[in-house]
Amino acid sequence: MNSPLSPGESAFVRFLSKKTLKSVSSKFEKEILTESRCGSEVKKWLSVQQFSVKHPAFTENSLRALIFASKPRLRARGKGGNDVIPGNGLAHAIRKVGRRVLIDEIAFMEWVDSRPTVK
Repeated sequence: MNSPLSPGESAFVRFLSKKTLKSVSSKFEKEILTESRCGSEVKKWLSVQQFSVKHPAFTENSLRALIFASKPRLRARGKGGNDVIPGNGLAHAIRKVGRRVLIDEIAFMEWVDSRPTVK
């Protein structure tokens, strides 16, 4: 029989600890794969594909472009040498685990709300 859940552990987290991500069926690929508790706030990490399925306004390609531009980077050809292109400020909502890119859904939506509106 299963042992009782410890505080902060969900049944889905227990399921993932028993199975590897490779053995998770496609039925669960659209679900939230990871949850972590940060104080009283629950962070929901979604892959780029899962995020675009849940929020169809953001395609996978647009999300990947936003992720690429999230951190400051050097300009390819600069007249003065070290020209830096500023990031868009989304880096706090992005985590890379191996090759997988995860997006914090709550932080992403707060970032969208903080963007200036078009008049």
